[in-house]
Amino acid sequence: MASELRKLLNNPKMLAQAAKASFVDIDSDNSGKISYKEMSDLLSKNCASFGITKPTPKQIREMIKKVDVDGDGEVNFEEYLEFLKESLSRHLAKLEGRTESTLKTIQEKDSVNEKNISKKIKNFEKYLENTGLPAAFEVIYTEILSKNIEPSKVFTFTAVRLRQLGRDIAAMSNNNVN
Repeated sequence: MASELRKLLNNPKMLAQAAKASFVDIDSDNSGKISYKEMSDLLSKNCASFGITKPTPKQIREMIKKVDVDGDGEVNFEEYLEFLKESLSRHLAKLEGRTESTLKTIQEKDSVNEKNISKKIKNFEKYLENTGLPAAFEVIYTEILSKNIEPSKVFTFTAVRLRQLGRDIAAMSNNNVN
């Protein structure tokens, strides 16, 4: 069970898909939000499937309050996904014999990793901007539209044009050096 939970928690796309399926199933009135009654039903179902004791009504109200970021008294999908992720992480920690402090340390490391990844993405975007690739793709996109390139030939056209633009830029760079 621990390996299955770990796999689910380490795959955000799979976790979101599982959460969405569960969310849609629990949101019986299709409001896009989970009410107290729906949350109680959800916890009954999930707690039973994971072998966890169901919280009391008072605990459920407290959970909703903690999870309800926008304060509307109900839980939207984003709030639910975060709640599910945290609940499963705590359960996995218990299964693996980890303490809350260990779990917090892991969450802090994840946060640092996310910040590092965001920084790398920004640096890559800056690099792309400096290389002129976005401008090249704008030119190519405009050409594709104006020349009515067939969808099946768009990839080949783009590859050929990128190569041509790269040669043109290299030639201009060499002329500027001389």
